Amino acid sequence: MRTTLGCVALVAAVLVSPQRGVGCTIPVYRYALERWDLATYDVLVFHRGAVPAEVRRCKETSPANLEITAADLDGKLSPELQQIWKQQPADATLPWLVVRVPGTAVERPAAWAGPCSGDALAAVVDSPARRQIVAALGRGETAVFVLLSGGDPGADEAAARLVGEELGRLEKGLKLPEQSKDGPQLRLPLPLQVRFTLLPLRRDDPREQAFIRLLLATEEGLEKVEGPILFPVFGRGRSLGCLYGKDLNAGEVFEVAQFLCKECSCQLKELNPGTDLLIQADWPAHFERLLQEAPPVPAVAAAPAPVVTAASDEPADVPPPSRDWRWLLGGAIASLVVMACAWGARPTWR
Repeated sequence: MRTTLGCVALVAAVLVSPQRGVGCTIPVYRYALERWDLATYDVLVFHRGAVPAEVRRCKETSPANLEITAADLDGKLSPELQQIWKQQPADATLPWLVVRVPGTAVERPAAWAGPCSGDALAAVVDSPARRQIVAALGRGETAVFVLLSGGDPGADEAAARLVGEELGRLEKGLKLPEQSKDGPQLRLPLPLQVRFTLLPLRRDDPREQAFIRLLLATEEGLEKVEGPILFPVFGRGRSLGCLYGKDLNAGEVFEVAQFLCKECSCQLKELNPGTDLLIQADWPAHFERLLQEAPPVPAVAAAPAPVVTAASDEPADVPPPSRDWRWLLGGAIASLVVMACAWGARPTWR
């Protein structure tokens, strides 16, 4: 729980911020796509001697949101790197790859760790499911709902049916805010639309093992959860928490979708819920192509039924909660002070 002092500090930060959201009518999902860069993942390569060639190639060519650090065990390591290395298995084989979620404490276990090879690097950075996510978001879809299976066919099928039906209903019923000439303006020539993709993801899919581990690392203890887990992904690849167990229901799906379609009342990414995923996509290049094809023109399109699809190996056409977000929905309507205090009083998310 945040203290009252934390609430006051947050109020002050919002009040003095030039981006506090006054007059913004752009929906959250679109504002995130156009303006929120993904946080950088720390990718550590522990080695002795020369840095592996595949690591150098990835560092020089990958557009993913990562920073590769080569940690030579024969050299002098920082205290933080020493602590991370001590957390690895005693029989870890060099070179050894460690991937850490942005902003997590050094004591927290790595999101992914294992022998470093070209195949391992490729799997950590990219996968068929992530290419489908990038393609859908790059087309201007509102969000991709990634449904991670739990292993029980009956429960997985029921969850997919529930989410698919609710998303279909919401595509027809949710309304986007009318755009104003005041405040922030749309930048991209993509239609404003309420459209969702439901993307099933099997836990035993060998192509997605690294991505699944990264998804489960977005919240502490999530790897212990049994049953299907739903990850709403929006913007440039930001997961808006997750739903599972009794919270995986139509009401919670509605709240997620409603939040993404409402005006972006708080435009600072750090004050909004969610965790950025590790995604390989050259978003600036994609946006530049869109702007060369046509100028930004606001448009509201009637959305078709949800696209329900499974991950494939087809290349994407663009370069490659926790559950308690009610306080934020209320804050979008209330005053800045109420929003800040609601932030401070909320329980820790899963």
